[in-house]
Amino acid sequence: MNSILARRWAKSRLRMAALATVLVLAGGTCLTACPVAPAAEDLLMLGIGLAGPDPFLHALGIDLEGVTSGGGTGGGYGGGASDAFGGTRRDTQCDREQLIATLMNDPGKASAWAAALKIKPRQIPGYVRKLTSVILRKDTVVQNHGYKRKGKAGAYLSVLQAGMAVLVDLFGQPVVKCNCGNPLGQPKSGIDFEKSTYKSKYKGKHWRGFTRSRVSVVEPRPHDQPPMKKITLTELSPTGETTGAQYDRPVGSNGTRDTTPEPVEPSASPDDTVDPSPSESTSPSTETSPPDSTSPSAPGGAAEVTASAEAPVRASPSTTGEQLSTVHQERVYPADCYTEGEGVSAHGRASDLWVRLPLAAGGTGWVTATALDWDSADGRIPPC
Repeated sequence: MNSILARRWAKSRLRMAALATVLVLAGGTCLTACPVAPAAEDLLMLGIGLAGPDPFLHALGIDLEGVTSGGGTGGGYGGGASDAFGGTRRDTQCDREQLIATLMNDPGKASAWAAALKIKPRQIPGYVRKLTSVILRKDTVVQNHGYKRKGKAGAYLSVLQAGMAVLVDLFGQPVVKCNCGNPLGQPKSGIDFEKSTYKSKYKGKHWRGFTRSRVSVVEPRPHDQPPMKKITLTELSPTGETTGAQYDRPVGSNGTRDTTPEPVEPSASPDDTVDPSPSESTSPSTETSPPDSTSPSAPGGAAEVTASAEAPVRASPSTTGEQLSTVHQERVYPADCYTEGEGVSAHGRASDLWVRLPLAAGGTGWVTATALDWDSADGRIPPC
C-alpha cells in the first residue's frame, strides 16, 4: 500500500513540475499573480437606423441623418460638456413612455433591462422619466445589451454612429439606445482611447466618413458632483447640420421647455497682435473668424498641428501661466516642440504634455495637448 501511495505522489509531483514549466514558457517567470492583459473584443458597428441584434423593442426611423462625427482625435469626452450632444429644439427622438410600457408589460424584459442598469424592475418608470433625449455628435463606443430571452441580457461592445438618438442620465451618461430600447453602459477595458489604437476588430458596415482615430467614449460627470439640472445641446437642423447655436434642455423634459437658442461666439484673443502664427495650410479667414494680424510668412515651427478645441496660449506650460493668446478649433498652427508640464484634464482628454507655438509678434507660447489633434507618439513634433 505504501509503495502505491509513493508512486502516486511521484506522478503528482511530475505533473506539477510539468505544469510549472509550461507556465514559465508561456508567461514568463511568474507562476502566480501574473498580470493578465485585457482580452480583445470585437466592436459591432451600428449606423443610424440600425437596431442591432436582440433589441428590446423596435422604434426605427428616429435617428437623425446628416450628423458628422466631430473633428479632432478620439478618446473620452465629457457628458456634461456644452458641446457633447446635439438636439432638435422642441422635439425629442426618444419615446420614453413607449419604452416604459414595453418593459412593464413583459416581466422578463423588465428584469433583464433593469439588471443591466443595476436597478430594480419596479424602479423602471421613475428612472426612465428622469432621462433626457439627445443626439450623439460623435461616433461613440458603448457597452450594449441585447435581450436574450428568459430575463437575461447579453452584453457586447458597439460603436454608435453620430446622429444616433440616446437617453442620457443625470450625469450625462448614455443609458438607452432609443431605436431599440437597449440599455447602455460604459465600455469595458481593452481599448486604448488615449492613443486611439484598437486591439479589437470592427464588425459590420462602415459608414461614410468613419475613422477609428475619431471614435470616442462618453465620460460622465463624476458622481461626487451634484447631478445636472440641464443639458446644453448644440442645435441641429432637421438634416443634421449644426446651426451655430446652443440651447438648454432641463433634464427629464421632453423638449417643450427648451430655451431659446443662443449663437455660439468664438472668444476673441486677448491680444490679436500676439495670435499664434497660422500655418500656410490654414484657409483664409472669413468675416466670422476672429481677426488675425499675422501673415502666412510669420515665423514658423518644426511641424504643423491642428487645434481640436479652443484653448488659451500661455506663457508657461501651466494653467496658471499668463494667457498670451488663443488657438481656435480646426485652425492649423506651426509648432516648435513639446514638453511635460502641469497635468490637464479638459476637452475629453487628460495629458501633462504642452506644445510650444511661435507667436506672430515674436516669442512663443504653450498650449495643452488636450486641445490639439496630436499624439506625441507620431513623431511629428520633437521634444524641446
